[in-house]
Amino acid sequence: MTTIRSYRDLDAWKRAMVVAVEAYRITEQFPRTELFGLVQQLRRAAVSIPSSIAEGHSRRTRQASINHLNIALGSLAEFETQLTLSIRWDSLPNRRLSRSCGTRRNQANSSWH
Repeated sequence: MTTIRSYRDLDAWKRAMVVAVEAYRITEQFPRTELFGLVQQLRRAAVSIPSSIAEGHSRRTRQASINHLNIALGSLAEFETQLTLSIRWDSLPNRRLSRSCGTRRNQANSSWH
């Protein structure tokens, strides 16, 4: 078993960082007209996931940690919803979205449940 000394040691944080990086990659494909709309919302939601995990761990209380994990899960749901909207709006290819959403949800479930 690995000793957890920092939020950087948490698998959930590591996986959430992958989500955040992928969000930036995915949104690079969006039309320029969405730069200050959906692109910004997707990026903020994705960045919120690892940020909430780190903040909860850094507070060092069980209640704060659980609260921030719940916030991170909410941000993940927000991210997925915005990606789904992107598909319905036809700004992102279905195959890439399906792969990304499925991977992210599986990562969240294995990390937090």
